[in-house]
Amino acid sequence: MMGDMISVNEDAEATDKLVFNIALADLENIMSTYDKTIWYYSIYAYVMLPTGEFELSSQEGGIDALEDPDIYDVAFMPDIGIQNRILSNYIAADDVGGPRLVAIGPSNRGMRGILASEIDTALGKGPRITIFSEGGRVYKDTLLIGGTISDTTVLTATLTLNESDTEIPITNGLFSTEIVLSEGENNLSVTAIDSAGDTTRSMTITFTWLRDHSPIINIVTSVQDNNVILNAIGSSNPDPEALLYSWSVDPDNPEVVTLTDPNSATINFTAPTTTGEYYFNLIVYDSDDTSHARTVIAVDSLGAHTVELNNHPKWVDDAVIYEIYSRAFSSSGHLSEITARIPELKDLGVTCLWLTPINVGPSAHGYAITDYYDINPDIGTKDDFRELV
Repeated sequence: MMGDMISVNEDAEATDKLVFNIALADLENIMSTYDKTIWYYSIYAYVMLPTGEFELSSQEGGIDALEDPDIYDVAFMPDIGIQNRILSNYIAADDVGGPRLVAIGPSNRGMRGILASEIDTALGKGPRITIFSEGGRVYKDTLLIGGTISDTTVLTATLTLNESDTEIPITNGLFSTEIVLSEGENNLSVTAIDSAGDTTRSMTITFTWLRDHSPIINIVTSVQDNNVILNAIGSSNPDPEALLYSWSVDPDNPEVVTLTDPNSATINFTAPTTTGEYYFNLIVYDSDDTSHARTVIAVDSLGAHTVELNNHPKWVDDAVIYEIYSRAFSSSGHLSEITARIPELKDLGVTCLWLTPINVGPSAHGYAITDYYDINPDIGTKDDFRELV
Protein backbone atom coordinates (compact mmCIF):
# COMPACT_ATOMS: atom_id res chain seq x y z
CA MET A 1 0.00 0.00 0.00
CA MET A 2 2.34 2.67 -1.29
CA GLY A 3 5.09 1.23 0.88
CA ASP A 4 2.87 0.36 3.87
CA MET A 5 0.62 -2.54 4.82
CA ILE A 6 -3.15 -2.34 5.26
CA SER A 7 -4.07 -3.07 8.88
CA VAL A 8 -7.03 -5.45 8.94
CA ASN A 9 -9.18 -7.01 11.64
CA GLU A 10 -7.73 -10.04 13.43
CA ASP A 11 -10.93 -12.09 13.02
CA ALA A 12 -11.04 -11.63 9.22
CA GLU A 13 -10.75 -15.34 8.48
CA ALA A 14 -13.31 -16.42 11.07
CA THR A 15 -15.90 -13.80 10.15
CA ASP A 16 -15.19 -13.81 6.42
CA LYS A 17 -15.15 -10.03 6.66
CA LEU A 18 -12.20 -7.75 5.92
CA VAL A 19 -12.27 -4.48 7.84
CA PHE A 20 -9.67 -1.78 7.33
CA ASN A 21 -9.17 1.95 7.53
CA ILE A 22 -7.41 4.03 4.91
CA ALA A 23 -6.62 7.72 4.94
CA LEU A 24 -8.37 9.83 2.31
CA ALA A 25 -4.98 11.33 1.45
CA ASP A 26 -3.83 7.86 0.40
CA LEU A 27 -6.85 7.50 -1.86
CA GLU A 28 -6.09 10.86 -3.42
CA ASN A 29 -2.60 9.58 -4.20
CA ILE A 30 -4.20 6.86 -6.27
CA MET A 31 -7.28 8.41 -7.82
CA SER A 32 -6.95 12.20 -7.40
CA THR A 33 -9.33 14.35 -5.39
CA TYR A 34 -12.93 13.14 -5.25
CA ASP A 35 -14.71 14.68 -8.23
CA LYS A 36 -18.36 14.95 -7.13
CA THR A 37 -19.26 11.66 -8.81
CA ILE A 38 -18.17 8.36 -7.31
CA TRP A 39 -15.17 6.25 -6.41
CA TYR A 40 -15.24 2.46 -6.72
CA TYR A 41 -13.47 -0.30 -4.89
CA SER A 42 -13.37 -4.07 -4.63
CA ILE A 43 -11.56 -6.52 -2.37
CA TYR A 44 -9.85 -9.77 -3.34
CA ALA A 45 -8.77 -12.53 -0.97
CA TYR A 46 -6.36 -15.01 -2.52
CA VAL A 47 -6.65 -18.79 -2.50
CA MET A 48 -5.72 -20.74 0.59
CA LEU A 49 -2.19 -22.13 0.76
CA PRO A 50 -1.69 -25.94 0.71
CA THR A 51 -1.10 -25.76 4.47
CA GLY A 52 -4.61 -24.42 4.97
CA GLU A 53 -3.37 -20.94 5.82
CA PHE A 54 -3.13 -17.62 4.06
CA GLU A 55 0.22 -16.71 5.58
CA LEU A 56 3.30 -15.47 3.75
CA SER A 57 6.55 -14.58 5.45
CA SER A 58 7.77 -10.99 5.36
CA GLN A 59 10.56 -12.15 3.03
CA GLU A 60 7.90 -13.35 0.61
CA GLY A 61 5.98 -10.10 0.77
CA GLY A 62 3.53 -10.93 3.58
CA ILE A 63 3.38 -9.63 7.12
CA ASP A 64 4.40 -11.38 10.34
CA ALA A 65 1.34 -10.26 12.31
CA LEU A 66 -1.30 -12.81 13.34
CA GLU A 67 -4.21 -11.47 11.32
CA ASP A 68 -5.50 -13.39 8.30
CA PRO A 69 -5.85 -13.52 5.36
CA ASP A 70 -2.29 -12.53 4.69
CA ILE A 71 -2.71 -12.17 0.93
CA TYR A 72 -5.26 -9.74 -0.45
CA ASP A 73 -5.73 -6.74 -2.69
CA VAL A 74 -7.98 -3.79 -2.13
CA ALA A 75 -8.51 -2.29 -5.56
CA PHE A 76 -9.70 1.30 -5.86
CA MET A 77 -10.92 2.77 -9.12
CA PRO A 78 -11.66 6.33 -10.28
CA ASP A 79 -14.08 4.83 -12.82
CA ILE A 80 -15.39 1.42 -13.81
CA GLY A 81 -12.92 0.94 -16.64
CA ILE A 82 -9.66 0.51 -14.81
CA GLN A 83 -8.56 -0.61 -11.38
CA ASN A 84 -5.48 0.45 -9.48
CA ARG A 85 -4.29 -2.48 -7.39
CA ILE A 86 -1.46 -0.76 -5.57
CA LEU A 87 -3.40 -1.01 -2.29
CA SER A 88 -2.19 -4.49 -1.52
CA ASN A 89 -0.30 -6.28 1.22
CA TYR A 90 1.37 -8.45 -1.39
CA ILE A 91 3.41 -6.60 -4.01
CA ALA A 92 6.30 -8.43 -5.63
CA ALA A 93 9.73 -7.21 -4.58
CA ASP A 94 10.68 -6.32 -8.16
CA ASP A 95 7.47 -4.41 -8.89
CA VAL A 96 9.12 -1.03 -9.47
CA GLY A 97 6.81 0.12 -12.25
CA GLY A 98 4.33 1.97 -10.07
CA PRO A 99 0.64 1.05 -9.74
CA ARG A 100 -0.52 -2.19 -11.32
CA LEU A 101 -3.37 -1.34 -13.67
CA VAL A 102 -5.65 -4.08 -15.01
CA ALA A 103 -9.02 -4.10 -16.73
CA ILE A 104 -12.16 -5.03 -14.83
CA GLY A 105 -14.19 -7.98 -16.08
CA PRO A 106 -17.90 -7.81 -17.01
CA SER A 107 -18.94 -8.89 -13.52
CA ASN A 108 -16.95 -6.02 -11.97
CA ARG A 109 -15.82 -8.54 -9.33
CA GLY A 110 -18.02 -7.38 -6.49
CA MET A 111 -17.25 -3.74 -7.09
CA ARG A 112 -19.24 -1.15 -5.19
CA GLY A 113 -19.23 2.62 -5.18
CA ILE A 114 -18.21 5.02 -2.44
CA LEU A 115 -20.84 7.74 -2.43
CA ALA A 116 -20.33 11.34 -1.41
CA SER A 117 -22.52 10.76 1.64
CA GLU A 118 -20.08 8.11 2.87
CA ILE A 119 -17.01 10.32 2.91
CA ASP A 120 -15.92 13.72 4.14
CA THR A 121 -18.24 16.45 2.86
CA ALA A 122 -15.19 18.62 2.22
CA LEU A 123 -14.38 16.40 -0.72
CA GLY A 124 -16.04 16.79 -4.07
CA LYS A 125 -15.02 20.39 -4.57
CA GLY A 126 -12.68 21.82 -7.15
CA PRO A 127 -11.65 20.69 -10.65
CA ARG A 128 -10.63 17.19 -11.60
CA ILE A 129 -6.99 16.86 -12.71
CA THR A 130 -5.92 14.14 -15.13
CA ILE A 131 -2.31 13.33 -16.09
CA PHE A 132 -1.80 11.66 -19.49
CA SER A 133 0.43 8.90 -18.16
CA GLU A 134 0.24 5.84 -15.92
CA GLY A 135 3.93 6.03 -15.01
CA GLY A 136 6.22 3.01 -15.05
CA ARG A 137 9.77 2.25 -16.12
CA VAL A 138 11.54 4.82 -18.31
CA TYR A 139 15.01 4.80 -19.81
CA LYS A 140 15.75 8.53 -20.13
CA ASP A 141 15.92 11.28 -17.56
CA THR A 142 13.64 13.82 -19.28
CA LEU A 143 9.93 13.40 -20.01
CA LEU A 144 7.19 15.61 -21.42
CA ILE A 145 4.20 15.48 -19.08
CA GLY A 146 0.74 16.65 -20.14
CA GLY A 147 -2.76 16.60 -18.74
CA THR A 148 -6.09 18.35 -18.29
CA ILE A 149 -7.90 20.35 -15.62
CA SER A 150 -11.68 20.34 -15.86
CA ASP A 151 -11.99 24.01 -14.84
CA THR A 152 -10.77 26.01 -17.85
CA THR A 153 -10.57 29.22 -15.80
CA VAL A 154 -7.57 27.88 -13.87
CA LEU A 155 -4.43 29.59 -15.21
CA THR A 156 -1.66 27.94 -13.17
CA ALA A 157 -1.08 24.75 -11.23
CA THR A 158 1.65 23.30 -9.04
CA LEU A 159 3.57 20.27 -10.27
CA THR A 160 5.18 18.33 -7.42
CA LEU A 161 8.08 16.07 -8.35
CA ASN A 162 9.80 14.27 -5.49
CA GLU A 163 8.52 16.87 -3.00
CA SER A 164 9.83 19.77 -5.13
CA ASP A 165 7.16 22.20 -6.39
CA THR A 166 7.13 24.00 -9.76
CA GLU A 167 4.44 26.35 -11.05
CA ILE A 168 3.18 25.40 -14.52
CA PRO A 169 0.88 27.37 -16.86
CA ILE A 170 -2.61 26.12 -17.79
CA THR A 171 -4.16 27.05 -21.15
CA ASN A 172 -7.83 26.23 -21.77
CA GLY A 173 -7.64 23.42 -19.23
CA LEU A 174 -4.48 21.87 -20.74
CA PHE A 175 -0.93 21.71 -19.44
CA SER A 176 2.33 20.36 -20.81
CA THR A 177 5.77 20.60 -19.23
CA GLU A 178 9.12 18.83 -19.29
CA ILE A 179 10.40 17.15 -16.13
CA VAL A 180 13.87 15.91 -15.22
CA LEU A 181 13.97 12.61 -13.32
CA SER A 182 16.34 11.34 -10.69
CA GLU A 183 17.67 7.82 -10.90
CA GLY A 184 15.21 5.39 -9.32
CA GLU A 185 11.61 6.16 -8.34
CA ASN A 186 10.11 9.60 -9.03
CA ASN A 187 6.68 10.57 -7.66
CA LEU A 188 4.71 13.24 -9.53
CA SER A 189 1.38 14.96 -8.89
CA VAL A 190 -0.37 18.18 -9.91
CA THR A 191 -2.34 20.48 -7.59
CA ALA A 192 -4.68 23.30 -8.64
CA ILE A 193 -6.87 25.91 -6.92
CA ASP A 194 -10.06 27.08 -8.61
CA SER A 195 -11.73 30.50 -8.44
CA ALA A 196 -13.72 29.43 -5.36
CA GLY A 197 -10.51 28.66 -3.52
CA ASP A 198 -11.00 24.88 -3.52
CA THR A 199 -7.81 22.83 -3.90
CA THR A 200 -7.65 19.52 -5.72
CA ARG A 201 -4.79 17.16 -6.42
CA SER A 202 -4.21 14.61 -9.14
CA MET A 203 -3.34 11.01 -8.52
CA THR A 204 0.36 10.40 -7.84
CA ILE A 205 2.22 8.97 -10.83
CA THR A 206 5.45 7.03 -10.28
CA PHE A 207 8.21 6.94 -12.91
CA THR A 208 11.22 4.71 -12.36
CA TRP A 209 14.24 5.85 -14.33
CA LEU A 210 16.48 2.88 -15.07
CA ARG A 211 19.72 4.58 -15.97
CA ASP A 212 22.19 2.84 -18.27
CA HIS A 213 25.57 2.81 -16.54
CA SER A 214 27.37 1.00 -19.37
CA PRO A 215 30.51 2.64 -20.77
CA ILE A 216 30.07 4.49 -24.08
CA ILE A 217 32.62 3.27 -26.63
CA ASN A 218 34.08 5.57 -29.27
CA ILE A 219 36.63 4.02 -31.66
CA VAL A 220 38.57 6.05 -34.23
CA THR A 221 40.30 3.84 -36.81
CA SER A 222 43.06 5.18 -39.06
CA VAL A 223 45.88 3.95 -41.31
CA GLN A 224 49.09 6.00 -41.51
CA ASP A 225 52.18 4.91 -43.46
CA ASN A 226 51.15 1.26 -43.40
CA ASN A 227 50.52 1.49 -39.66
CA VAL A 228 47.00 0.79 -38.32
CA ILE A 229 45.85 2.78 -35.28
CA LEU A 230 42.77 1.82 -33.26
CA ASN A 231 42.03 4.64 -30.82
CA ALA A 232 39.33 4.30 -28.12
CA ILE A 233 40.60 7.07 -25.86
CA GLY A 234 37.40 9.00 -26.60
CA SER A 235 35.27 6.41 -24.79
CA SER A 236 33.44 7.68 -21.73
CA ASN A 237 31.90 6.38 -18.53
CA PRO A 238 28.56 7.62 -17.11
CA ASP A 239 29.97 6.76 -13.67
CA PRO A 240 32.97 8.50 -12.04
CA GLU A 241 35.25 5.52 -12.47
CA ALA A 242 38.26 4.72 -14.65
CA LEU A 243 37.70 2.54 -17.70
CA LEU A 244 39.60 -0.62 -18.58
CA TYR A 245 40.16 -1.90 -22.13
CA SER A 246 40.57 -5.30 -23.75
CA TRP A 247 41.22 -5.63 -27.51
CA SER A 248 41.08 -8.90 -29.43
CA VAL A 249 41.46 -10.03 -33.03
CA ASP A 250 38.68 -11.82 -34.87
CA PRO A 251 39.87 -15.43 -35.37
CA ASP A 252 38.42 -15.55 -38.91
CA ASN A 253 40.54 -12.67 -40.23
CA PRO A 254 42.41 -13.49 -43.48
CA GLU A 255 45.79 -13.09 -41.78
CA VAL A 256 47.05 -13.37 -38.20
CA VAL A 257 47.54 -9.97 -36.57
CA THR A 258 49.37 -9.71 -33.24
CA LEU A 259 48.42 -6.96 -30.80
CA THR A 260 51.36 -5.97 -28.61
CA ASP A 261 49.38 -4.11 -25.93
CA PRO A 262 45.74 -5.27 -26.05
CA ASN A 263 44.86 -3.62 -22.71
CA SER A 264 45.58 -0.05 -23.81
CA ALA A 265 42.95 2.45 -24.94
CA THR A 266 44.95 2.90 -28.16
CA ILE A 267 46.75 0.16 -30.07
CA ASN A 268 48.72 0.16 -33.31
CA PHE A 269 50.23 -2.51 -35.51
CA THR A 270 51.68 -3.03 -38.96
CA ALA A 271 48.98 -3.36 -41.59
CA PRO A 272 48.40 -6.91 -42.87
CA THR A 273 48.97 -7.64 -46.55
CA THR A 274 46.51 -10.43 -47.34
CA THR A 275 43.41 -9.14 -49.15
CA GLY A 276 40.19 -9.12 -47.14
CA GLU A 277 38.39 -7.55 -44.19
CA TYR A 278 39.93 -7.53 -40.71
CA TYR A 279 37.74 -7.19 -37.62
CA PHE A 280 38.93 -6.13 -34.16
CA ASN A 281 36.85 -6.46 -31.00
CA LEU A 282 36.95 -4.17 -27.98
CA ILE A 283 35.58 -4.64 -24.47
CA VAL A 284 35.43 -1.54 -22.26
CA TYR A 285 34.48 -2.03 -18.63
CA ASP A 286 34.62 -0.79 -15.06
CA SER A 287 33.93 -2.58 -11.79
CA ASP A 288 30.21 -3.03 -12.54
CA ASP A 289 29.40 -2.56 -16.24
CA THR A 290 30.73 -3.75 -19.60
CA SER A 291 30.28 -2.63 -23.21
CA HIS A 292 31.31 -4.30 -26.47
CA ALA A 293 32.20 -2.87 -29.89
CA ARG A 294 34.17 -3.77 -32.99
CA THR A 295 35.88 -2.01 -35.86
CA VAL A 296 37.12 -3.09 -39.28
CA ILE A 297 39.81 -2.32 -41.84
CA ALA A 298 40.09 -3.62 -45.39
CA VAL A 299 43.10 -4.68 -47.45
CA ASP A 300 42.99 -4.64 -51.25
CA SER A 301 45.33 -3.92 -54.16
CA LEU A 302 45.82 -0.38 -52.86
CA GLY A 303 46.87 -1.59 -49.41
CA ALA A 304 45.19 -1.23 -46.03
CA HIS A 305 42.49 1.41 -45.52
CA THR A 306 39.60 2.20 -43.21
CA VAL A 307 36.03 1.27 -44.09
CA GLU A 308 33.36 3.97 -43.92
CA LEU A 309 30.26 2.04 -42.94
CA ASN A 310 27.99 5.02 -43.61
CA ASN A 311 28.94 5.35 -47.27
CA HIS A 312 25.95 4.98 -49.60
CA PRO A 313 24.97 5.83 -53.18
CA LYS A 314 24.01 9.46 -53.72
CA TRP A 315 20.59 8.55 -55.15
CA VAL A 316 19.51 7.20 -51.75
CA ASP A 317 19.44 10.73 -50.29
CA ASP A 318 16.46 11.74 -52.46
CA ALA A 319 14.85 8.35 -53.05
CA VAL A 320 11.12 7.81 -52.59
CA ILE A 321 11.00 4.21 -51.40
CA TYR A 322 7.85 2.08 -51.60
CA GLU A 323 7.79 -1.21 -49.70
CA ILE A 324 5.85 -4.08 -51.27
CA TYR A 325 4.69 -7.28 -49.65
CA SER A 326 3.91 -9.14 -52.86
CA ARG A 327 1.24 -11.41 -51.37
CA ALA A 328 -0.79 -8.39 -50.25
CA PHE A 329 -0.01 -6.12 -53.21
CA SER A 330 -2.36 -8.00 -55.51
CA SER A 331 -4.88 -10.83 -55.41
CA SER A 332 -2.43 -13.27 -57.00
CA GLY A 333 0.65 -12.06 -55.11
CA HIS A 334 2.65 -12.59 -58.32
CA LEU A 335 5.72 -10.57 -59.32
CA SER A 336 4.15 -9.92 -62.70
CA GLU A 337 1.41 -7.91 -60.95
CA ILE A 338 4.08 -5.60 -59.55
CA THR A 339 5.65 -5.20 -63.00
CA ALA A 340 2.27 -4.30 -64.49
CA ARG A 341 1.79 -1.49 -61.97
CA ILE A 342 5.23 0.13 -62.34
CA PRO A 343 3.75 3.06 -64.34
CA GLU A 344 1.22 3.67 -61.57
CA LEU A 345 3.97 3.69 -58.93
CA LYS A 346 6.04 6.11 -61.03
CA ASP A 347 3.06 8.45 -61.23
CA LEU A 348 3.00 8.46 -57.43
CA GLY A 349 6.62 9.64 -57.42
CA VAL A 350 8.12 6.32 -56.33
CA THR A 351 11.76 5.93 -57.39
CA CYS A 352 12.73 2.76 -55.52
CA LEU A 353 10.95 -0.50 -54.63
CA TRP A 354 11.70 -2.37 -51.42
CA LEU A 355 10.48 -5.95 -51.70
CA THR A 356 9.84 -8.05 -48.64
CA PRO A 357 11.43 -11.53 -49.03
CA ILE A 358 10.64 -13.21 -52.33
CA ASN A 359 13.00 -16.17 -51.93
CA VAL A 360 12.19 -19.81 -51.28
CA GLY A 361 11.04 -20.64 -47.76
CA PRO A 362 8.30 -22.48 -45.83
CA SER A 363 6.58 -19.48 -44.23
CA ALA A 364 3.83 -17.32 -45.71
CA HIS A 365 5.61 -14.08 -44.78
CA GLY A 366 8.80 -15.22 -46.52
CA TYR A 367 11.32 -14.38 -43.81
CA ALA A 368 12.26 -18.00 -43.06
CA ILE A 369 14.40 -18.27 -46.20
CA THR A 370 15.89 -21.63 -47.16
CA ASP A 371 17.33 -20.68 -50.59
CA TYR A 372 18.62 -17.17 -51.23
CA TYR A 373 19.33 -17.96 -54.89
CA ASP A 374 15.83 -18.86 -56.07
CA ILE A 375 12.38 -17.25 -56.21
CA ASN A 376 9.43 -18.64 -54.27
CA PRO A 377 7.34 -20.40 -56.95
CA ASP A 378 4.13 -19.07 -55.34
CA ILE A 379 5.00 -15.56 -56.53
CA GLY A 380 6.97 -16.17 -59.72
CA THR A 381 10.21 -17.28 -61.34
CA LYS A 382 13.67 -15.86 -61.87
CA ASP A 383 12.54 -14.67 -65.30
CA ASP A 384 9.62 -12.81 -63.69
CA PHE A 385 12.06 -11.14 -61.31
CA ARG A 386 14.42 -10.19 -64.17
CA GLU A 387 11.52 -8.59 -66.02
CA LEU A 388 10.54 -6.61 -62.92
CA VAL A 389 14.09 -5.35 -62.42
